[in-house]
Amino acid sequence: TRFPTYIGKARTIREGAAAALAVSHEANLATPPEIILNTFEELREEITFYIKTINALSTYIQSRIPEMKEEDNSGVTIQYEVLKHLGEIKQGLEGTGKESSSRLCSLTWKLSYLSNRVKDEEKLEPTGEKAEPSKSASLKLSIKESDSIALEDLAASYLSLRRIGLSLSST
Repeated sequence: TRFPTYIGKARTIREGAAAALAVSHEANLATPPEIILNTFEELREEITFYIKTINALSTYIQSRIPEMKEEDNSGVTIQYEVLKHLGEIKQGLEGTGKESSSRLCSLTWKLSYLSNRVKDEEKLEPTGEKAEPSKSASLKLSIKESDSIALEDLAASYLSLRRIGLSLSST
């Protein structure tokens, strides 16, 4: 199983990535840190694995649902509830669900992260003839804080995947 390693991965991100992030910020604050981009790519593989697992599990359950009868339908009701739960988890992983956690990095997380970061990067290194870079210390601190939060979100996502993995293994 995959999920026992997620606690270690979250710890590694929290402990080791902070140093790598500081080095990246010293090198060039206007470039997204490789540690964040690489960590997300690893996480994306795990998210994709769980989405495929959910799809296979949902297909299996759907193929086993008996028809509704007038008498006891509790088994069918349970199957529908499990399918609903699987659908909610999948939507959270894809970033499309209203139930998705703000701390879970979904498949759309990287796009959102980069879209938000580019606004600050353009202020640091503007283009054009009369463009002058911002000298704001707050802007630089804001970028560093945003990257730190991104790393924490990645670490928290591994813990969420562990919970999802445990939930799926008991389904």
